[in-house]
Amino acid sequence: MTVRNLLDSTGDISTSGTQFISGIDETAQTVRTRLKLLLGEYFRNIDEGTPWFERIFPNTANQSLKETEIKRIITQTENVGAITSFELEYERTEKRLTVDCSIIDISGSQTNITLSEVF
Repeated sequence: MTVRNLLDSTGDISTSGTQFISGIDETAQTVRTRLKLLLGEYFRNIDEGTPWFERIFPNTANQSLKETEIKRIITQTENVGAITSFELEYERTEKRLTVDCSIIDISGSQTNITLSEVF
C-alpha cells in the first residue's frame, strides 16, 4: 500500500518532491498519525483513535497502563510486526508527552518513531 507523504514540520500533505511513500516510511507515518488521532475524532469510525483523555491522562499514577494503551495502538497498526524498544515520558509542567520507540514492519525493516505533543 502507498500513502500520501505528510511533511514532518507541519503535518500537511506534500505537494512537491516525494508525494507518496511506502514500506517502512509508510508504516512509521501511519503509527504517528494513529497516535495523534483522538478517540472519537474520526467521524467515520468514532471507536478509532488514541484514548488520551479517556484512559491515559486521567490515570496519572499508573505508568504501566499508559504504556499498554499506547503500545496497543502501535501494534494494531497495519504492517507493524513488533515493537523492539519503547520509552514514554510525560513532563507535567509543560504538559508534554513524548513517545520514543523502534518498530519492525512485517517485511523485517526497522525504524525509530518519536512523537512529542503538548496536551
